[in-house]
Amino acid sequence: MASSSQELPHPRLLYAIRIWLIVIVSLLFLLNICGGLLELLLEDYQNEMERTTIMTAHDLDTLLSSMIDQETGLRGYITTTDPNFLEPFYQGREAYIDTMPHLKILLQKGFFENTRGAFSHFYSLTEQWYNTFAVQQIHLMHTKNYIEARSLKDALIGKAIFDKFRAATRELENIINEDSNVLRQTIRIFKTATIITVISATLFLLSLIWLIAQRNFNMIGKQLKILLTTMATYKQGEYHIRMQSMRHKEFQIFAQGFNDMMAIIERQQHKLQHSEQNFRSLADALPQIVWTANPDGNLDYYNQKWFDYTGMTLEQTQSWGWEPVLHPDDLQKCVDVWTQAFTTGESYQTEYRFKRASDGMYRWHLGRALPQRDATGTIIKWFGTGTDIEDLKEAEQMLIQAIQDQHNFVSTVGHEFRTALTSIQGFSELLSAEDFEQEQVKEYAQDIHTDACRLHRMIDDLLDLEKMESGRVLLEAEDLDFIQLTKEVVERMNTISSEHEIEFMHDKNLPQIQGDKDKLTQILYNLLSNALKYSPQGGKVLLEANVENAQIHVCVEDQGIGIPKEALEAIFHPYNRVHAKDMRYIKGTGLGLPIVRRLVELHEGHIWAESVQGQGSTFHFILPIKKTARLIH
Repeated sequence: MASSSQELPHPRLLYAIRIWLIVIVSLLFLLNICGGLLELLLEDYQNEMERTTIMTAHDLDTLLSSMIDQETGLRGYITTTDPNFLEPFYQGREAYIDTMPHLKILLQKGFFENTRGAFSHFYSLTEQWYNTFAVQQIHLMHTKNYIEARSLKDALIGKAIFDKFRAATRELENIINEDSNVLRQTIRIFKTATIITVISATLFLLSLIWLIAQRNFNMIGKQLKILLTTMATYKQGEYHIRMQSMRHKEFQIFAQGFNDMMAIIERQQHKLQHSEQNFRSLADALPQIVWTANPDGNLDYYNQKWFDYTGMTLEQTQSWGWEPVLHPDDLQKCVDVWTQAFTTGESYQTEYRFKRASDGMYRWHLGRALPQRDATGTIIKWFGTGTDIEDLKEAEQMLIQAIQDQHNFVSTVGHEFRTALTSIQGFSELLSAEDFEQEQVKEYAQDIHTDACRLHRMIDDLLDLEKMESGRVLLEAEDLDFIQLTKEVVERMNTISSEHEIEFMHDKNLPQIQGDKDKLTQILYNLLSNALKYSPQGGKVLLEANVENAQIHVCVEDQGIGIPKEALEAIFHPYNRVHAKDMRYIKGTGLGLPIVRRLVELHEGHIWAESVQGQGSTFHFILPIKKTARLIH
């Protein structure tokens, strides 16, 4: 027990040490406050002195300027007898009257003890010049005693007084500067003495503190060394090490509590490592991209799917390193949504395109993330995923297109079928109800036949399009004379429409091509039929065929109503028709151009349209020339 009581500090000693430390620190605090206040007072005194010096110099400059104005105006008035020269004289006199009292107040503040005699001399000279010289000369001039006034001026009496005034001004300025310098030196000495006193007292009190602290330093130094050594091992992640037993009771209690705390941390660390390993294994097994981010939005983890998809390394994708693989059009939107999410704490969800490393293709992904919060509601982590939705996007577009096609089919084809059937039904009922002459019966029967053929063509178009869409149409390829084939189609179309003129122009040496005669005939027939149909006022239709880059370039140009620019691509989709005021009476199902497009593509060709509304349209298609083709001379 005796040994233990000697090792622990006595309570009275600890109490005395605390009292001494409080007294010394309080004295040190008060000493610094007093020194600071004294320095502030000296600083204020010096600032006031400097301001007074500046204002005094300014007032002296103003007085000198006013006296010069008075002297210049008076001299000009005497010389020229022009009263206007008295205006600067009186202005200078007013400035003199305004400034002189202020200068007296400044010099009476006590900063400039040696200026009283010089200022009295300065003041008497200014008054003497004004009262004995200036006033007298002005009076002589007013009474028109010009000769006497000028003789007085030429006698240089006023100039002598004025020169004395200048000398007095310089003397006064010198005295003020000397007094200012003396005051500055005195204040500097006081400041230096104050600083030295405060520093000396501070060093003395600090020495006392050091002596008191040194007395107990050896007692606790070894215990602190053990504590710091153990804590250094914990910083390196070695939570299994425990703090050694200490000599003093206070440190023993601390060491025991610290060891208990580290034991709990060690168990929690093992659980956390196991949980993190399970999370990484699960994330790597998922087909989605999985990532985590810090509360500030910087990403710090990706699963293996990310590296396989982007081909990037962990170092390349740290923080905001994911930006290079994002589609440029989606970058700003994605950054804005993510910034808003981690700024506000709201859940994150957006769609964007990521570049796949294997083929450089951008694929749509759905990005989602949720914050993890602690017990206080503060975000400590973000967990997010990126799901490939490219196939879903394509399916969605296909579904939308299918719904649109179905709508167009029901709307367009239904209308055309109903129109034709109504016509057939009407003529049939008319023939059944009444007796007509033979010619009228033939006419009505021809109308019924025309509408029936029209229905037949619509059904054939629907069946042909369905076969082409399902890939069940095969070409019966043969060597064809394209010039002869086209001439036959043109001749047939000319017999159908007498209001239009179809002109066929072509290269003289147009080569043979390999293709399906019926399908090529159908392509030409549909394009020419459209040109005639959408040129309701008649006009010329030009069909031209030329050889370009080992291909046959065919174009059909009309002078019709034209097609809006935004509809030039849509007209090649099934059931799409241009809805315009000029076209509402033109019949059609919207199947002709889609069939033409499929047939051209079956021949490994390409078709497109150009148009200007009100001026006509031009349809182009290109067909390849096979290597087996030969020239026709």
